[in-house]
Amino acid sequence: LGGIWQAFIYGFCGLGTKKNYLELCPRMPGNIKKIGFKIYYCSDLFEISIENKSVSLKYIPVNKKRKKLVQSSVYFRKKGV
Repeated sequence: LGGIWQAFIYGFCGLGTKKNYLELCPRMPGNIKKIGFKIYYCSDLFEISIENKSVSLKYIPVNKKRKKLVQSSVYFRKKGV
């Protein structure tokens, strides 16, 4: 099951990790309308939803003492770039 999850997230969603940030470059096939998932990155939790040509990203604080997003960044890249 882990391999299927990775195929969807890294393949169709185009999720990649770089040195200091996450990158999303969705490549959704026509028969899949929406994908949503949560992922931890640099101790921060993100909820990502990809639907047609829109992407929504929600930061979910894990550490209640931490008031703002400090370490993590997310970048979106156009398909084919």
